[in-house]
Amino acid sequence: MHNAAVIGAGAFGTALSQILVDAGSPVTLWVREAELGETLRETRVNDLFMPGFELPEQVTPTCHLTEAVAGRDLIVVAVPTAFLRDVMAEVAHAIGHDCVVLTVSKGIEVDSGLTMADVQREILPLPVHRNLAFLSGPSFAREIMKRHPTTVSVAAQDLELARRVQGALTTPYFRLYTTNDVIGVEVGGAVKNVM
Repeated sequence: MHNAAVIGAGAFGTALSQILVDAGSPVTLWVREAELGETLRETRVNDLFMPGFELPEQVTPTCHLTEAVAGRDLIVVAVPTAFLRDVMAEVAHAIGHDCVVLTVSKGIEVDSGLTMADVQREILPLPVHRNLAFLSGPSFAREIMKRHPTTVSVAAQDLELARRVQGALTTPYFRLYTTNDVIGVEVGGAVKNVM
């Protein structure tokens, strides 16, 4: 996986963009706010969500969602849980069937009571379901941007897929543990956020 997109330029999406670059992937970063997208292109600093840190040159900000994901082999979904359904519905048609979709959004959808895995399965084409992975862990975006040692878990029904994601995101400061316990990782992440 050497052609990545991150959907969502909040604090964690910004940090994951840096991780992917440090792990060897150029990244397209989808920015919802047009003004922030322009700022990122000009200054390389996400003043709204991650002030004080410059993004690597290999991160390309864009405000065009379909353009951000088209042709990518890894898409990291880092939008707030409340917006995940709408954002993914808008872009589902542009996601290739071999693309890995890594969701880092944590929580339970309020109206449906569904986990993010269940929401993704409702929205994305059936062939993509085998390529769904989920990341969670006790991590903080500012610490990641400072390249402090961090460990997280990545879960997928297929453990080999989790290992592929692990390989795509591992850096000297960011370590992933793999599991096939998707529900445990999702519920653990949701509970961690409440606590």
